[in-house]
Amino acid sequence: MDSPDLATELKRCQLELGTAIEARTALEDILRAMDRHAGDLVPIFDVILEKALQLCHAQIGIVFLYDGEFYVA
Repeated sequence: MDSPDLATELKRCQLELGTAIEARTALEDILRAMDRHAGDLVPIFDVILEKALQLCHAQIGIVFLYDGEFYVA
């Protein structure tokens, strides 16, 4: 391998590591919310949606809950 290939591989590895750290941090936040709000799903789903939006770099997201008959936003 010559230098340009090494530099490209280093950048790819750094991006991959950053993505993995971001995903792990999101998972930690979700698990913390589950611990804090055991039995109350609304704040947990709020955190899940927030983290999904961050990870996907999205501006809009909706969580639909199914009550057995209908989907509710």
